[in-house]
Amino acid sequence: MKPEIKEKAVRKKSHKINFGFILILLAFVLNTSPTALAWKEQMHKGQLTPMALNLVKLLHSKPYPSEIWMTFRGLIEQGAWDEDFPCGSSGVRANNHYYHPLSGRGLSDAPWIGLGDPDVDTLTWAIKNLSLHPAEEFNGGNDWAFKGWGWTVVDVDLGDMSWKRAIERYGYTEDSKRLAYYTLGFLCHLLQDMGDPEHVHDDPHGASGYTGFEWWVWQNWDSLKPPFLGGLKPRTFDRFEDFFRNLSLLGYSIDRFRGGELNRELGNIDKSSDLGKMFKVRYNRAGAEWVLDNNSGLPILRLSSPGGGINVVNSDFEWNWGDYRRNPLWTKGHDQGEWWPTSMEIPGSSLNDEEGYYYIELSGDLPGEPFNAVADPGRNFSPAAFLPSPLPEVADQCTAWRVESAGDLDLYSLIGMRIFPSIVEHTAGLIEHFFDIVNHPPFVRSVQVSQPGGCRYSVSWKDIKEPPSTSISITDVRERSLTRESKNLPGERDEVSCFTPGHAAICITFSEPVQSVAVKMGGRTVSGSLDKDESVWTGDFILEEGGPPEETRAIAIDAEDKNNHYGNEGGRLDGNPATPAQRIEDYPDYRWIKYESGEDTNHHIQIKRIKKEDEQLKVMSDIDLISGAWAFGRVLEGSKKFFLCRLVLTKTRGEHGYEIRGCHPNESYWELIGRNTILFRHKDGSITSRLTRRRDGYWEGPYIPHKSAPVRPGETAKPHYIER
Repeated sequence: MKPEIKEKAVRKKSHKINFGFILILLAFVLNTSPTALAWKEQMHKGQLTPMALNLVKLLHSKPYPSEIWMTFRGLIEQGAWDEDFPCGSSGVRANNHYYHPLSGRGLSDAPWIGLGDPDVDTLTWAIKNLSLHPAEEFNGGNDWAFKGWGWTVVDVDLGDMSWKRAIERYGYTEDSKRLAYYTLGFLCHLLQDMGDPEHVHDDPHGASGYTGFEWWVWQNWDSLKPPFLGGLKPRTFDRFEDFFRNLSLLGYSIDRFRGGELNRELGNIDKSSDLGKMFKVRYNRAGAEWVLDNNSGLPILRLSSPGGGINVVNSDFEWNWGDYRRNPLWTKGHDQGEWWPTSMEIPGSSLNDEEGYYYIELSGDLPGEPFNAVADPGRNFSPAAFLPSPLPEVADQCTAWRVESAGDLDLYSLIGMRIFPSIVEHTAGLIEHFFDIVNHPPFVRSVQVSQPGGCRYSVSWKDIKEPPSTSISITDVRERSLTRESKNLPGERDEVSCFTPGHAAICITFSEPVQSVAVKMGGRTVSGSLDKDESVWTGDFILEEGGPPEETRAIAIDAEDKNNHYGNEGGRLDGNPATPAQRIEDYPDYRWIKYESGEDTNHHIQIKRIKKEDEQLKVMSDIDLISGAWAFGRVLEGSKKFFLCRLVLTKTRGEHGYEIRGCHPNESYWELIGRNTILFRHKDGSITSRLTRRRDGYWEGPYIPHKSAPVRPGETAKPHYIER
């Protein structure tokens, strides 16, 4: 194979038939139906893309969120349909759906007429819709489904549904994500076309979706699709273009057959070659053309085919070298070019395949050539074997393709069964690659620090949303402001500076599921844990008695994203939520802007301590208030409580604290820690309960089992409470 050097695309001058009446009929056909659509749009929306989304869900439901395969699923699938439209009078996007992997070229030309505008290869088109011409080709996007969703043609940039736009459109609001995922669907369509041999062999094939290969495999999807998802795996590549290049090499290879030299003197092809084992290949001296036939004797081109159409003008499946030499584009688009040497595929290019390999055209070139009554029908291929010759770059991915006996399978089935798994895997991989790039870094959404019955610090970041310009209707988060919450429990005060020594709790809500959470209070690690959704972290700590009368404690928070990130960038916490982080579409770098990776240090509390003599007086005052009779019991499931007895907390000093008149030795002494914690002790001095003030007149906390009253096997210790 010749080295892969990108050639500049050249627009070939079109060749038009001189029959005026036929030309009028062709103009009607070409303005009402696409000349070169890809897989049936029903396959893109209803078969290939849904299976890829299911594969992401099956294998990667933890590192990838459900927004991909559930929340925005319908938008991805609809985008995969809309890439083939609008068609007809507003133009044909599908002219940009061709990519010759050896030369990097797009479609040379469509038969009968010129393409009419500077169309580009699929990869160029996918990265940036360079040949976008709304008035001619897209009707400003007005023919698409998005109109019912409230978007405008300005929102979709007059039809620019490229990779760069998909990344740029992904924001923090649901509306921005919807448009981004809709755009991603267009890219899924383009990638899936790279697995279609007709799209990577420079083969305009307008009849394929009507009477040929694409129509047939759509109708027979259930027998051709991968039998179970568990045998597939999303493909991974570092670069966007590698998804396209690799799948295009596979699509090229599935219809590339070694046949050796076409020797007119011998009159046939080497029967020991791969192509010679699959079909009969003979030279027709009268027509000066090479004809390919089924070994069974059944003609490839019959009066009709499973795809429909009536054939009365074409009997031989032929390759005419003389016609090709005089007019290559015309020959490839008509009856004289129904299979050809891949070494001549792109006219005038030095970047074709090496000699000795051949492509078999799977479908007619137009849906009705020249009109439906004598349409070029689907082909009836019955190969004796299936022996493709994969290109060296992907040979290790195709080891199970070749079979010496095709049995009763036709060529359409043999190709579909082998290429569809790769198409699904590449599509799933591209969807994951997209999310890896646009996935925002996690950030701290809110922080609450509280002392029961005392101080409470509660703040959250509020989104400020606006459209990027007055002409665009889709809003996104442009900045955030830190706002104080004021929903307090009875007796709580919403202040920063009212914390006192004793027990305190902290609750941190993150923007999304995270891992490896690290929280420090004044430089000291705070222990805690995440909830089952892995987005809310709770912990507790003790504000010690000793220290200055007033102290500010900084809260430092760090975490890592639970989901994947491209290039290991963006996975760490965004330390400044005020300026939302955003990937920019400077392909292929995808730089972050407004992203401050690292600890969030936006929060702090202030501790106030009183002098020792004042503290003693304060504690004595609290003891006076707390002492007396209380109801004592266990806390059951939910809000139910089980009353055990009445306790009297006395002010009489004993060996291990103030004495309790109660119902069990476990509750013999009590003491007050700070203002919000009461310890109960066994008569031997062991701590048996740690109660925290929940509100005035109600304390609750864990029972710490004592050897004299152990918890029964299989049970858990129930919390204790006292209540007035």
